[in-house]
This record gives sequence, structure tokens and C-alpha cells, in this order.
Amino acid sequence: MQQGDAGQLGASARGAQPTSAPFYNSSMRMQVLTPRQWGVVSRVVAAVGGGYLLASLLSIVVARTTPLPHASAVMTGMLLSFLFYACSALWVFAARSARAAWLGLIVPAVLLSLLAWLLGPVPMPALP
Repeated sequence: MQQGDAGQLGASARGAQPTSAPFYNSSMRMQVLTPRQWGVVSRVVAAVGGGYLLASLLSIVVARTTPLPHASAVMTGMLLSFLFYACSALWVFAARSARAAWLGLIVPAVLLSLLAWLLGPVPMPALP
């Protein structure tokens, strides 16, 4: 223990109030993220949000285009969406830049949403 530490301990033991919180330094200021950190934040948002959007759109398109009974086609689309979500999250962090990651999610999302729109509304199955 250094001599300065002993003096501070003695002052607090005598009942003196500390002048600042123990983990706050008056010279500490809120720091803005660096461009590299913003890239990581952008990739995390792209992986979570963009990956979910892409997986949902793929699930819709697969369920509509698979020549199976309705329940089986929906289940196939949902199961494939989990695989596609994981792959899209891996793609986001493997891309060379955050811009390339976003572009790699937006272009397929636009194509899949256009295909889902062209397929039209889902026909309701007949009730027994």
C-alpha cells in the first residue's frame, strides 16, 4: 500500500465524505464511437435485423413455391429460414466492409420481396 492510499483510507475512516464517486473521474467525458466501432455496431444491427428480414422473406417464398401440402411447405420454409438466418449473420461479419454487408442483405431482400409480391396473396385452405 502506498503512503497516499493510507491517507485516503484514514480520511474515509474518520467520516470524511469522498469528493467524487469511486469510479468516476472528472476528466472522463462521454466518448463518441470511432468509425471502426460504428462499423461493428452497423454489422450487429445488420446481422440481427437484416438477417431476420431476409430469413422471413425466404420462409414466405419457400412456403409459397414448394409443391408440398400447405402445412409441410410452411414447415419447410420455417426450417430453412433458421439455416438462412445463421448464414446471413455469418455473411455480415465475413464481408469486407459494413457497406458490402448491408448491400449483401438489401439486394436479396428486395428480390425476395418482389418475388413474394408477384406470387400474390396466400390462398386460404378449404375448411373441412
